[in-house]
Amino acid sequence: MKKFFLSLAILPLSAIATDGYLCSDCTSQTAAQSVALRDHVPKLICVNPNPDFELELGGKLVCGSTPNKIALVNPNSGQVFTFSVGHLAANNQPHLFNHSISDNDRNLFSAAGIIYKNFKVAVDGVNQSRLNEISGNTQTSRSNTCPDNTALAALVDPNKMVALENQIRAQLMGNSVAMGNIQTELNRNDAFGSISDLGITVGNGFGQILVNNSKTDPITRIHWGFRESEGGEFLSDFLLFDIKKLRNDLGSEPIILDITLNDLSRVAGDYTISHLKGKYGPVQFEDPCIVDKLEQLGLTGEFKNSQGGPTQFPDDHNQQPEGGGSIETCTIYFYQSGRLLYVFRLLGRCT
Repeated sequence: MKKFFLSLAILPLSAIATDGYLCSDCTSQTAAQSVALRDHVPKLICVNPNPDFELELGGKLVCGSTPNKIALVNPNSGQVFTFSVGHLAANNQPHLFNHSISDNDRNLFSAAGIIYKNFKVAVDGVNQSRLNEISGNTQTSRSNTCPDNTALAALVDPNKMVALENQIRAQLMGNSVAMGNIQTELNRNDAFGSISDLGITVGNGFGQILVNNSKTDPITRIHWGFRESEGGEFLSDFLLFDIKKLRNDLGSEPIILDITLNDLSRVAGDYTISHLKGKYGPVQFEDPCIVDKLEQLGLTGEFKNSQGGPTQFPDDHNQQPEGGGSIETCTIYFYQSGRLLYVFRLLGRCT
């Protein structure tokens, strides 16, 4: 059986990209080799060597693959294991070949792993502290009045969201050991760093690398829970925050944290922010406590109808249909700073 391979001899080293992956399981060379062969083997492609003619019975296909150049990074130790993962020409079996990277890239990969570990320590500390805070007391039954300390109440109030963001930032930065370790890694490599949905990016004047998250080392987020809910059970609601860690242009400056609300946050028991944004169309709300909270949005933006004109909540939005009959509903579009933010339906006629 013939083989084909992608020749890299004519390409400059900068054109040979190395894909980085976090790998807590990579505690040794042998363990890293096992992970590489388990998770990073490229697809083997076999083709007819002469596409102009049908392959004869017993004919041989031409097979090969494009090697995956990878760096497996242990976030606990900072160790970096590099491989070129491909197939043997003799039998098409997966095989690991040597793959070398520059000292600078190896240092950046190592720094990214250590940054992830310390960032996770800081985030886990905030999450555990919040969980202890809200679960320390016994659950109280819902009274006849609407609860005030809920995820939805925070979401519709800019002042509460700013205060919450500042509280999270202060708690993260308050972990002086973890944040100090992150700053040390950046300073050591004269580097900048950031966190995204993909993983950890670290770069300097000589290069830039990305270490992707993995099943064993997933994205870490702030999970800010709430004891009360307008429609959910005890501890059902939470606001989820993505944290992007950036370094200031001046190396001596402290780490900058960019905190962003995630659309998977859950409010009023059953609804994510994606639902409020119309993921499946306008959700209909009937619970008076939920509707009253949503009406507070009018203090920070504009309610519009489907034609783009101004509208207000219906006066009879708490009215319920009687005898199985139907009742009119209206759809409200909420705009903030000229941008459509939420869309939902209410009982009654919009004015």
